[in-house]
Amino acid sequence: MTVVLIMEFPQVLTYRKFSGRIVYPMPEDYELAYKLQLKLMKAGKPKPFSDLLIAAICINRNEELLTTTKTLKT
Repeated sequence: MTVVLIMEFPQVLTYRKFSGRIVYPMPEDYELAYKLQLKLMKAGKPKPFSDLLIAAICINRNEELLTTTKTLKT
């Protein structure tokens, strides 16, 4: 779980089934999110920054991204 999710939905920390660690973005995550946004903007498909930052965190750590967020699926 990323700190981005916690900032958007603080109640997730009270979810009784939550376990694991909280991942904080590193400078390289912001850089990748920026580069992804540039490519998406050129294609006419910009995405919310928080979604791109979460995606960048997963990409940079070779983690699988599980989501129900439609903006990350396209």
